[in-house]
Amino acid sequence: MTKVFLPVLSMLCLLSCEDVVEIDTPEGTPQLVIDASFRVYSDEQPIQVDNAIKLSLSAPFFGNNIPAVSNATVFITDVTNQSRITYVESDIPGTFIPDQADAFIPQFNRTYELTVSYDNQTYIATANLIPTVPLDEIKQGDGSFFDEETEIFAVYTDVKEREDYYFLDFGFDEYAVSEDRFYDGQTFDFPFYYEDLEPNDQITISILGIDKQYLQYAEILIEQSDPDGGPFQTPPVNLRGNIENTTNSEQRALGYFHIAQAYKLSYTVITP
Repeated sequence: MTKVFLPVLSMLCLLSCEDVVEIDTPEGTPQLVIDASFRVYSDEQPIQVDNAIKLSLSAPFFGNNIPAVSNATVFITDVTNQSRITYVESDIPGTFIPDQADAFIPQFNRTYELTVSYDNQTYIATANLIPTVPLDEIKQGDGSFFDEETEIFAVYTDVKEREDYYFLDFGFDEYAVSEDRFYDGQTFDFPFYYEDLEPNDQITISILGIDKQYLQYAEILIEQSDPDGGPFQTPPVNLRGNIENTTNSEQRALGYFHIAQAYKLSYTVITP
């Protein structure tokens, strides 16, 4: 604490002798942000699909509000048979859902194309359903770096001789990614350390199938994430996803279109 306080105190003394200088931070032109990462829980009956598409504008650097985008046309085309699923805005501003509850259940070995038209610009991206493996179990460990942390393992068994990439959602805006390069075909215990858990607290962990490109995208988001807002609130302006502007290639959108097979499992904490 002393090491931090003394330099700050010295800085305050120096600033007290100088004129106050106001610096204008350039905000830049807001960019369209398209959050279209779908989860297909294929082991549930009926199959559950988290397939809401969220549209917003990139916020100013020091802004606290993320403007929602409402006046947009959104649809997904099944390239295999050219069928179209229309998305309409829900009661939540900027959140678009299929116009029918069961209108879109992604299938393997099909290509899907997302189209978003906004402000006289058309944005397009394609995706396929990426497979994953179920969670074998969630178990609690007895180790941690700090006393207030609870060690939890997400256990899953990789498919042998298949190149797999995984996205793990630990809840509370906490995420991690992994690839099977070092545990191909083996059972893997993925560790995670929770803070402030109490006995009988319930946590839910999800595992998603992703490809290498999305893994690289998610790694950067997680690394640069705001600890108070989660990594997927607004992507960094220099992070490009897979969405192209077919009207003006220089006016690109932020975000990603991705479809993942997913599984989830809940666990009740024994002791923190």
